[in-house]
Amino acid sequence: MEPDADGWYLIDTPEKLVYIAAYASKNPYINIRITKDLDMSEASNKYQPITGGYSGIFDGGGHVISNFILDRPYDSNQALIGVAGGCTVKNLTLDSTCSIEGAGYCAGFVGQTTGLVTITLENLFMHGEVVCHGPNGAGIYGCNMSSTATVIMMNCGVGGSIQGDHESGALSGWFGVGKATVENYA
Repeated sequence: MEPDADGWYLIDTPEKLVYIAAYASKNPYINIRITKDLDMSEASNKYQPITGGYSGIFDGGGHVISNFILDRPYDSNQALIGVAGGCTVKNLTLDSTCSIEGAGYCAGFVGQTTGLVTITLENLFMHGEVVCHGPNGAGIYGCNMSSTATVIMMNCGVGGSIQGDHESGALSGWFGVGKATVENYA
């Protein structure tokens, strides 16, 4: 899989999303754009959350992902992006058929961030369920580890059920002390 002329990795199938997650875990500075709605029914069991301090732009293009199911109650950092660095995640909906289950730091979009970075979360909507058997479960963003990242969240909403241990919530489990800006949420 090669980027387009502008350097974006374009995702139009569930298989490409599975591939790009593995690739981005080792190449964290790539930019990813979803170009159509994705039904993950046949691919969720193959998806491994992006790790490695993902630091690119992940643009959902205004699309919807359905049947995105991560059923890993003994694994932490279960989310579309398990561990993020300074990145932007935007313009994506996980519909009511999606569910995330993990041990801690679980969310629809980002499990946790680490480091002195800025993360921007914009136009993200989680309508599915999140079950976190440890701390920091949330619909959008799990944890600002050690309160070192600056988090900017705009126009995000959660319509699904969120269950978690301490420091869990609808939008975020732990933003960090004085490190978050949240605007226009639902």
